[in-house]
Amino acid sequence: MGVNLKAVIMAGGSGERFWPLSTPERPKQFLRIFDDESLLLKSVTRLGDLVAPKDVYVITSRALTAATRRELPAVPKANVIGEPQGRDTGAAVALGVGVAGGADDDIIAFFPADHLIVDVPGFRRTLQKAIALARRVDTIVTIGIRPTRAATGFGYIDPKSGRFVEKPSAKRAADYLRRGYLWNAGMFIARAGVFRRAIAENAPALAALMSLKVSSARLAAAYAKLPRISFDYAVMEKLSRV
Repeated sequence: MGVNLKAVIMAGGSGERFWPLSTPERPKQFLRIFDDESLLLKSVTRLGDLVAPKDVYVITSRALTAATRRELPAVPKANVIGEPQGRDTGAAVALGVGVAGGADDDIIAFFPADHLIVDVPGFRRTLQKAIALARRVDTIVTIGIRPTRAATGFGYIDPKSGRFVEKPSAKRAADYLRRGYLWNAGMFIARAGVFRRAIAENAPALAALMSLKVSSARLAAAYAKLPRISFDYAVMEKLSRV
């Protein structure tokens, strides 16, 4: 594709949603629900040849680091980073930018570890379009899903204005459904420099993670001071256009 692409998988799940199938020791991303591949492994294999294994990074919890490395043997062990505490996706994205981001023009793509995507070729075509767009625009690109109901637990995107709204009320969600808004898939694609500026300007409390030299002691000290906030609230809602 002629682009230096890095992929960061956010895999810090705590095993609450699928209990009793999932537990804190074996959260949902490790479950083999649909076939012999775990949701975590699917998150990596569906990328195909768009990303080399050496350019895949995983942000998980410290307690799940060893299990994650076993589940993803093709990913370098050093690319699996364990967070000392759960601080939601805001910290995960900032840390991911820090460990994966090289030159400002490198593209970084963030993905959740718990999706089922049946149309993998369609997903890859969509991702290629998102990457091409991220090369041209100075904002964060995300992927939308056509909603099936007025859900209040998802973020919404207005494809016309680029407005991003996280977890609206039931009344607003119904209005967004009528107006053609899309669900946010929780995937974020941008040049490393765009991520750095967006985090520094909108979530300065998270910015230190982008330049932190990763070690257990440094991560523990940094995370003790961090707010618990999603990337959606910390950054995406504050952008004028996504």
